[in-house]
Amino acid sequence: MITTDFSLKSRNRIIGLLTSKRIETIPKDTFIAEGRNNAKMVKVLARKNKIRAPITDFVDSVLTGAKLVVAFNSLWKKVKKETT
Repeated sequence: MITTDFSLKSRNRIIGLLTSKRIETIPKDTFIAEGRNNAKMVKVLARKNKIRAPITDFVDSVLTGAKLVVAFNSLWKKVKKETT
């Protein structure tokens, strides 16, 4: 987990940095886009199997261009609802 967060060669870190800078012109067939594609696939599979996956929804929404504060507020509401 630490390597994923701190390594400059980590695909997860690269996609996170690009997303934080709102760079969306990442070619879909590159290794960097893999995380974005996987988030979408996990979200689809969770819905298909009726599994709640609020963090997956959050990650997918951020990677597909949602404003961070909007995505976080949506996640927070879901978490709050499930804990009450």
